[in-house]
Amino acid sequence: MYPVDYNGVRVLTTEQLAAAYECEPKQIKQNFNNNKEHFKEGKHFFKLEGEALSDLRVENIDLQISPMTRCLYL
Repeated sequence: MYPVDYNGVRVLTTEQLAAAYECEPKQIKQNFNNNKEHFKEGKHFFKLEGEALSDLRVENIDLQISPMTRCLYL
């Protein structure tokens, strides 16, 4: 794993969080969805779509973000 920066902020992908907590990415996604009201976009997470997602793909080729991905949370 290597560090990922978004808008000058060090962020983690779901897969990186799962590895850190020694769990499956599915559990990270479930916990996030079950507790969304506790998180503030731009402070606790970033939701990337459209051009922002395309830019991240180009800038972080090692992340191997599928071209089918339409939305990504960091």
